[in-house]
Amino acid sequence: MRSVRAYKVNPAEHILTVSIADTDEVFLLHIGETEMNALMGEPGSYATGYHLNVALIEALGAALDRIVLHDFKEGLIHATLVIVREGVFDEDPIEVGVGPGYALTLATLARVPAY
Repeated sequence: MRSVRAYKVNPAEHILTVSIADTDEVFLLHIGETEMNALMGEPGSYATGYHLNVALIEALGAALDRIVLHDFKEGLIHATLVIVREGVFDEDPIEVGVGPGYALTLATLARVPAY
């Protein structure tokens, strides 16, 4: 699986810099004041992680393609988000492991299938 990592936050300009592991790809994402305040831990700020993640995926020019619920281990169901980006992740989509509740919430917000 590839991972996406945020490595720089510029609160003055509302810019979040993210990179995709094992590639040279770096993206500068302009995010709203509410999301920036939440990232900076400002008291009273509000942005749900679900909405922020959907917005980040879309800002990368990618899309949540589907979620997959799998591997019932130790009383837990594991889930994977499958993220695609035309021309980039066609053959090798990004897969992110998450909890099933989180995955289903993202699938609902993004209106994608769950398997």
